[in-house]
Amino acid sequence: MEALKGLKGFKILEQKMNHGFIELLVDKNEVFKTLETLKKTQSLRCNNLHCISGVDYVDYMEVVYHLYSYKLGHKIALKVRVTKEDNELDSAYPLWKTADWQEREIFEMYGIKFNGHPNLTNLLLTDDFPGYPLRKDFPLTNNEEWLLQDNQTAKDYGLPDDLSLLLKKNVKNNGEKK
Repeated sequence: MEALKGLKGFKILEQKMNHGFIELLVDKNEVFKTLETLKKTQSLRCNNLHCISGVDYVDYMEVVYHLYSYKLGHKIALKVRVTKEDNELDSAYPLWKTADWQEREIFEMYGIKFNGHPNLTNLLLTDDFPGYPLRKDFPLTNNEEWLLQDNQTAKDYGLPDDLSLLLKKNVKNNGEKK
């Protein structure tokens, strides 16, 4: 937590340690200023935005920024909460170009908008896809099972026709003491 001394003047809503990461929860209106401070302040120097993730907790959604300082060796997970109705954040793209596809994916899957992003368009889904598939309120209506239809035989893959013999042989060999 020593690294946080450079974060003066920001209201941190929560802070804790979690698996080696300093976890911070900040107000959505201060996310860009906080990210900029984490990157540019000499005592923090978070020069790597490793990933950005979206999370849906039913009552609210979170965007989590995982930041590293290679020079100082600390790791920070910056969290920001939004609602489904008030779901806009400032883009991290001006600070780290790696935010480009990650913000686009979060927009596409959760509907969280990133103001100032130069190309907030879909990556994986068609433009007319209805809704946001990673939200908990997304309707799951397709109950079809999809089975892989493989017309190749075991011999085509270099395996014996009777796989049970191969399995028995492996069990026997693994059970022997060496």
